[in-house]
Amino acid sequence: MAPLRALVVDDEAMARRNLTVLLRRHPDIGVIVECESGQAAIDEMRRTKPDILFLDVQMPECDGFDVLELMGPDMPAAVIFVTAYDEYALRAFDAGALDYLLKPFDDARFDRALQRAKSRLALEPTHGRRPITRLAVKSGELLRLPACRQRYAYPAPEPSGSRKRAGRKNLRSHPPLDHRELRQGPRTRAA
Repeated sequence: MAPLRALVVDDEAMARRNLTVLLRRHPDIGVIVECESGQAAIDEMRRTKPDILFLDVQMPECDGFDVLELMGPDMPAAVIFVTAYDEYALRAFDAGALDYLLKPFDDARFDRALQRAKSRLALEPTHGRRPITRLAVKSGELLRLPACRQRYAYPAPEPSGSRKRAGRKNLRSHPPLDHRELRQGPRTRAA
């Protein structure tokens, strides 16, 4: 696995420094960047695409939740909130946080959160990058933005006059039906 990139976002310099020192103990963390504001974090994430984000909740101008909302699907796969306020925990998990470190925390608790992030990244085939969830498709004069979903394989109809091979299935990939197709029936092509 390539060295991981971590972004530490907190308006308090001492809190950022503490996280950086803890991260440096892990040899698989290759790059550690610190940001003191939410806007700086957004700019940095767009530029460097970190794998792990350590994010404070309360910051002036742009708080941690604003950062996640503005980043949308481009936020890192592993987001860990680091804050002194326990009342934001449920909201953090609803926003997609992987973990929630409540200050002050000990080294063991930090290591558990970091290990959870590493495990998540190991499962991500895109190494921390989120898959595309929308794709622009031009259809005549219209530009559609269908949601990208996993494609399913269905048996394809046998061509007329062909012989079926024993033990082999002829499969063709089809996108899943969307809600309009369920109401209107499958689309048919004009011959």
